[in-house]
Amino acid sequence: MTFRLRLRAVLTVFALVGFVACGGDDPADPDPVQHTLTLTGSGTGNGTVTSAPAGITCTLTAGVAAGACSSTFDEGAAVVLTAVSAAGSSFVGWAGACTGAAACSVTMTADQTVDAQFDLLPARTVTVTASSTGAGTLTSAPGGIDCASTAGVTTGTCSSAFPGGFDVVLTATPEAGSSFQLWTGDCAGTGTCSLAMDADKTADAQFDIIIQRALTITGSGTGTGTVSSAPAGITCTSTAGVESGTCDTTFDDGTGVVLTATPEAGSRLVGWTGDCTGTGTCSLAMDADKTADAQFEVIPQHTLTITGSGAGTGTVTSAPAGITCTSTAAVESGACSTAYDEGTAVVLTAAAETGSSFVGWTGACTGTGTCSVTMSADMTADAQFDIVPTHTLSVTGSSTGTGTVTSAPAGITCTSTAAVASGACSTAYNEGTAVVLTAAAASGSSFIGWTGACTGTGTCSVTMSADMSANAQFDVIPQRTLTVTGSSTGTGTVTSVPAGISCTSTAGVGSGTCSMIVDDGTGVTLTATPAGGHTFEVWTNACTGTGTCGLTMDADKTANAQFDRTPPPANLIETWEAVSLTFTPTGGGARLYLHADGDRSRPPPGYRNRGRHVHGDCGCPYADSRCLPGGCGVVHNRRADAYSP
Repeated sequence: MTFRLRLRAVLTVFALVGFVACGGDDPADPDPVQHTLTLTGSGTGNGTVTSAPAGITCTLTAGVAAGACSSTFDEGAAVVLTAVSAAGSSFVGWAGACTGAAACSVTMTADQTVDAQFDLLPARTVTVTASSTGAGTLTSAPGGIDCASTAGVTTGTCSSAFPGGFDVVLTATPEAGSSFQLWTGDCAGTGTCSLAMDADKTADAQFDIIIQRALTITGSGTGTGTVSSAPAGITCTSTAGVESGTCDTTFDDGTGVVLTATPEAGSRLVGWTGDCTGTGTCSLAMDADKTADAQFEVIPQHTLTITGSGAGTGTVTSAPAGITCTSTAAVESGACSTAYDEGTAVVLTAAAETGSSFVGWTGACTGTGTCSVTMSADMTADAQFDIVPTHTLSVTGSSTGTGTVTSAPAGITCTSTAAVASGACSTAYNEGTAVVLTAAAASGSSFIGWTGACTGTGTCSVTMSADMSANAQFDVIPQRTLTVTGSSTGTGTVTSVPAGISCTSTAGVGSGTCSMIVDDGTGVTLTATPAGGHTFEVWTNACTGTGTCGLTMDADKTANAQFDRTPPPANLIETWEAVSLTFTPTGGGARLYLHADGDRSRPPPGYRNRGRHVHGDCGCPYADSRCLPGGCGVVHNRRADAYSP
């Protein structure tokens, strides 16, 4: 019995083990074995330890751990711990499951503890000193140093301890009148100084007093002007050699100063003396005390006088302004004299009034254009204006027509009607004027041509060197009459281009506008258009042929247009029927046509004229055709024309 029970137990365990080995999924299977890794801290400093794989992120502050300082990992896992020190601290090393100061790797075969030691770096002292004759202040960032120096004697906080591992930045600021020259000791250069706190450090700042240089301005000469400086400091006015304003000041040694001398109106700068020369701006380097003298002189003035001569009238003006002088028959008026500064360039312009001409300059000016003078002494210029001679231009007209003559420039607007002139037919022009005359015929007249001072048939150009007369001949244009007539039995209309004729002929009787009057020589085109069921046969009289008719109206003319009815078929059979018409088609589809020939057809004895009897419209092919019972036709005088096709 005992044997059997043990065998059964062994078989059960074996089966379970086999099932798991074959990949079975037993929900009652226990979790993998895990072990705990714990991190502790020691020492006075600060730092952080992290793990890979993740799990540990532990901050250590003076040996006190905070954060994720413990985590579980699967049995056999390799965990790497990394220590990073905070600013001002250093990582000393591992203890417990790890040793040394390198990265720590732990294989999790059991619960384990690792200690990370961080110590504070030792504090370092920064000491500042100052040297030389100047004054300034030394400060630090972070704060701690605030040291004032005067001629090498320091006061305030000139030494301070800073945590190890940090950087300290020193700044030297000179006071007014001093300059910072350079650093010595653990600092160098002339800017801010950055020190790494890995040891005690000392730095010396050299402040020097800035040397001041005096600049003095004086003035001389008879004129007035002002001297100014850049940078500001000097604003000195000299009036006849007497200075006023700020005429002396000091500048730091080495400063570049630019002096500008500005004369007042009526004065000019003669030039600089002393430490400045020339006549422009003066640039000084203040490496010593300096003096500059600006000489201003009153500008001499000279008078420019204008006179006029000749019988004409004109005005002289100047640039720059001052002269506006009018001469009338050699008598001056207006501003004919003015004073200009010596050396001024003056331009004189002479302008003659209407009816006068500028002859030319004498005196300080010559020629006939503008005059330029430079005022080096008193000067006089004479402008001669003469009266311009005038000549009369007269226009006359001749012959039977009407027209108008105009001129450019304006003056002539003369109308000639049957050789009688009216309007402005005469005017005076200055000698040498070019005048253009234009002749324009009125309606019904034509311009034949010029005689006298003008020739030809176009515009006429004359130059007025003496009195002149020009004759314009205008003739009445002859009128021609065109008459249109019609002939034969048909109907049609004749029209004309240009418009005027619109004449309808019905059996030779015309109606509408059958005549028109046109100017001699006019070209007229006539067109004949027949009415429906009618034909245009031919032109006669002034026109010939069968197309449009072109006429030149060099005489009275008559044109006749012949319009005919459309002819009936060749196999027409004429019959007369009684008053009571009975229409019976014969001959296998024969038709009866009744034509409106009342003017030339008479019924035979025993027949009466019954007039027109219309019975609708069935599209008959001949003129005046209408529908009759059983056929197509018009009843007139009861004449019947019957045919068989």
